[in-house]
Amino acid sequence: MPDQHTPRIEDQIKRMIVERCFLDVEPDSIGDDEPLLERRDIDSLKLFEIVVGAEEQFGISVVGEEFSVDNFRTVRDIAECVRRNSPRMNADEHG
Repeated sequence: MPDQHTPRIEDQIKRMIVERCFLDVEPDSIGDDEPLLERRDIDSLKLFEIVVGAEEQFGISVVGEEFSVDNFRTVRDIAECVRRNSPRMNADEHG
């Protein structure tokens, strides 16, 4: 069961995006389903920063088919990618 004091994975991702991409916005202003590339001017370099940030922050490895722009279009997409690739989160959900 998730800790009530642990922020939602989506909220953690929003903070990481704002920090890594140097966005001048509050993390809470980013919608879970907002198209990041179009609305937040995320280019390929910033997208790579988001991938690296997700790998470092959540202890995952994004390789093969997972390394696709489709998995990083929205905060919700990123969260789903993290959940799919995180052994710890998979254990929490199924254990």
